[in-house]
Amino acid sequence: MGHTLWVDVRGMSQDDQRDDNSLMVRLQDPLDDLCAKLNVAKLSDFHDYSQLEAEYADFDEDLDEHAEIEMSDIQAAGNWLNPNPALASVQALRTHLECQPNDLVVESPAWRKQVLDELKYCQVALEKAVADGTDFRFLIVA
Repeated sequence: MGHTLWVDVRGMSQDDQRDDNSLMVRLQDPLDDLCAKLNVAKLSDFHDYSQLEAEYADFDEDLDEHAEIEMSDIQAAGNWLNPNPALASVQALRTHLECQPNDLVVESPAWRKQVLDELKYCQVALEKAVADGTDFRFLIVA
């Protein structure tokens, strides 16, 4: 089972979130390495695993007894952050990869475009969070 990343902005409806930024999770290590090279915060510094932790907390119990997690419970938990440092990282990555796409080693050349699309989506969402003065997190979900 793979994981994906949601740009979760406090107060934003789940319907407004893009539900697949999975390459950013899959390529976490090379993206973090590139962040270090660019001297910006690593994207993984902004990851929040609270939903996964909640989902798997009762993993060893009977699955029939496992209650579904409400979105309001997920939004109440977790680590909410200032979007400014994340925006700086996303912008730096995106600008760098647009000029030097081969600096991101990937299994498929098509992934470079998809990663840029995911970074662009994140940048737009983070810019809105900054403009609104709202906290965010990169929520990792199954």
